[in-house]
Amino acid sequence: KDAAESLGGKVKKDTNAIATMSGRGCFDEECCNCNCEDCSCVQSIKSNRNPISSVLSGLLFSVGWWLMIDAAVVGHVDNRHQIPGVFSTIGLFMINSVSTGAIESGMYTDGKLGPMGVRVWLVFGLMISFGAMIAATWIFAEQYGDKDGIHLYSGVALFLQNLLIFGSSLLFKFGRTDEGGWA
Repeated sequence: KDAAESLGGKVKKDTNAIATMSGRGCFDEECCNCNCEDCSCVQSIKSNRNPISSVLSGLLFSVGWWLMIDAAVVGHVDNRHQIPGVFSTIGLFMINSVSTGAIESGMYTDGKLGPMGVRVWLVFGLMISFGAMIAATWIFAEQYGDKDGIHLYSGVALFLQNLLIFGSSLLFKFGRTDEGGWA
């Protein structure tokens, strides 16, 4: 109560006795902060959140691989420099093979590992993705940092490929909701 009074009354008590901010976000119900008269654009985005996130993440993934394929054809990319992209793709599949409901509620109880195994699988997928990003950054700085022209493009494409695949995996995982069955 003292915290609510110190913030000028902008905090209200939730039914679960957790203090929440009373300000509305852009995607909240009855929002008019987006400079729309009727907020139909926000409702349209909210109702199509899963398809929009899926298409955008697919676009990021394909642009990432397209950049690397282009760099391999045009530039001088060693075959071993494509390994971080492959591991990023494996990390994408590992991160997105686990449903959000299995992580949050522990509804996956079959198998020998149970809910803890699902969380370990997700963390391992994230570690692979972060490791691929680190490897791509290292290869870019080590092998292509002092180059120019088409050789520099190969290093930038390697880095951007892994960045886009990582962004794609996060968008596909956390940009969608489990509502409606198609998650």
